[in-house]
Amino acid sequence: MEEKAFISDIHSNWEALGKTLEKLSAQAIEEIYCLGDIVGYGPDPELCVEEVRKRCTGVVAGNHDWGVVGKTSILDFNSIAQAAVYWTRNKLNDTQKEYLASLPLTLHLEGDILLVHASPLMPQEWFYVVDEYSARIALENSSEKVIMVGHSHIPEAFRLKEGEIETVPFPFRLEEGARYLVNVGSVGQPRDGDPRACCVILKGEEVRLERLAYPAEITSNKIRERGLPPLLAHRIREGW
Repeated sequence: MEEKAFISDIHSNWEALGKTLEKLSAQAIEEIYCLGDIVGYGPDPELCVEEVRKRCTGVVAGNHDWGVVGKTSILDFNSIAQAAVYWTRNKLNDTQKEYLASLPLTLHLEGDILLVHASPLMPQEWFYVVDEYSARIALENSSEKVIMVGHSHIPEAFRLKEGEIETVPFPFRLEEGARYLVNVGSVGQPRDGDPRACCVILKGEEVRLERLAYPAEITSNKIRERGLPPLLAHRIREGW
């Protein structure tokens, strides 16, 4: 049975992306979808953009992707995120910027699956889905059986069935008559207390979370050496 992989929030972390793609290749998973934020925060935006272009079957825009190319405002970004955006703008070439600018806000896949970086409710506003309340709002304002999102950097899944919303632990099976919102977490900057890269695999009705250790110290040193805010070097080692 063919498997699909969903990655998100790479944030210019080449070491994490490389390990993730290596793992997916070892599992013979060739259908890979990226849910946005290829760039921002990390030290290798050029490498990450080129690899995603080459390896991913489909890609949607994240707020950092569009922020770097001026398609969305960064006024609401914190000062560290803004600094990383300005730094990244100077690292990407015109072709790479054009690619980020071309990314759509949403993609629909066979199997009644919607891909979007943030909430499907006005995706251009980049609303977060972080709890059962926001998951219910997102699901009730869409029609797909499965919505795959990123943005919060926290992997979690929510099930809406017979009017009731609940959090479901990984791994789980898609049930008849239920609809799901799945946050696939972050490859390059997890924020759930686990610094390992993560992604979600869909095989038939089975949904599982993968965690992958990568040499975060290398990325952390690059962040410092290249003049990005030092806090970014610390947080990828701690997973927050």
